[in-house]
Amino acid sequence: MSREAPPGGHGWYAVGTLTIAWVLAYLDRQAITLLIPSLKADLQLSDTEVSLVQGLAFALFFALAGLPIGRLVDRSNRRNIIALGTLVWSLATIACGFADSFAELFVARMGVGAGEACLAPAGYSLIADYFSGERRGRATGLVTAGGPLGSALSSFASGTLIQRFGTTGIEVPVLGHLAAWQFVFVIFGLPGLVVSLLVLTIREPERRESARELKVAEVSFAPFARQHRQLFVPIYGSLACLFMSGYAIVAWGAVLLMRVHGVSPGEVGAMYGLMLLVAGAGGSVLAGVVSDRFSRRWPADGRLRLAWLYFPAIIVGYAWFAIPAGVTVTFAAIVWVVFFSGAYTTGTYAMLTDAVPNEMRGQAIAVYMLVANLCGLGLTPTLVALFTDQVFGDEMMVREAIVVVGLPATVLAFVLSLMALRHYAALRRALFSANQE
Repeated sequence: MSREAPPGGHGWYAVGTLTIAWVLAYLDRQAITLLIPSLKADLQLSDTEVSLVQGLAFALFFALAGLPIGRLVDRSNRRNIIALGTLVWSLATIACGFADSFAELFVARMGVGAGEACLAPAGYSLIADYFSGERRGRATGLVTAGGPLGSALSSFASGTLIQRFGTTGIEVPVLGHLAAWQFVFVIFGLPGLVVSLLVLTIREPERRESARELKVAEVSFAPFARQHRQLFVPIYGSLACLFMSGYAIVAWGAVLLMRVHGVSPGEVGAMYGLMLLVAGAGGSVLAGVVSDRFSRRWPADGRLRLAWLYFPAIIVGYAWFAIPAGVTVTFAAIVWVVFFSGAYTTGTYAMLTDAVPNEMRGQAIAVYMLVANLCGLGLTPTLVALFTDQVFGDEMMVREAIVVVGLPATVLAFVLSLMALRHYAALRRALFSANQE
């Protein structure tokens, strides 16, 4: 029989600490967004070089580094991995502020991606050992909420600092004179040096629900996933499509508001910051609570049954968004889609950790992050642009391009999640029954 989860007090302390780390990760990850004009001017970067630094340098190394890190998470001290990762991405963010060329900035952004790749596999694996199955969703939702909080803070803070010091720069003790963009990178990276030490105050919990306890022969995720490919192929396919749906409207929704509706960049930044706070963070917290309730009501497949609730709502949101309307209605549709997309993805972390033994949780989350980043961040923005440029031949038809990419992806994600439902329930029942012997 599986050992009970440790007392909740330190578990919630760990959740609070991990949430702070998540806020800083997204703060540092998104810092570059509003600094692009300054970077182009000071480092003489082309649009192509900017896109590579902003996307490929981070996303590719974030995704690829996650696979070996996931294996390490399943075999080593997870707390120490998070502390080291926090230190690495924080130092790399500071290094971005001292880059003198495209190559130096590219390498520094690689470091940010590689460092942050430690956080999700190790963090969600820790949560799975701190909390029993019916309480993991709530803890996961609180930690995940740190992502949109960090993104919103990054948008507000970097915009304010650029506006305040954009023309004059600032004198910093020891470091001397820094341009505004340099100051943003440095000031965003410094708190992580302290948080990396704070992470070390988390106790590494005893690993529970191991392959031996659950009477699972395999102890590596790859053969386990192949054995249960009828579950994991549609699950990861569904998540890939869902991230395509989400990134299509998030990445290009702002462009639509500026290009078609004439909203200023400053106003769009404020609107997106508010959306991330309300729909992103709020949706994550609420989704965690709902996920736990579904798990208690249907122990075998409750978290996956949420597809019946969330995906129809996302489809309705896309249908709403597809109808040409004013700024308020269009933005409301974007918020609707972001809320329900984020709600479902929040529950998937607990869903995956519930479906595999302890020795595979880091790897299962790492594969999830690989799929999400390559299909979502890597593929989708370009796919929308290709429809706008090559198919419609009209940049003002960005709304139609978003819908053509995002709506079919949502429908396919829904279908794939339903295909996985029966197999997920069967696997969960097998693990649950073995766990009770």
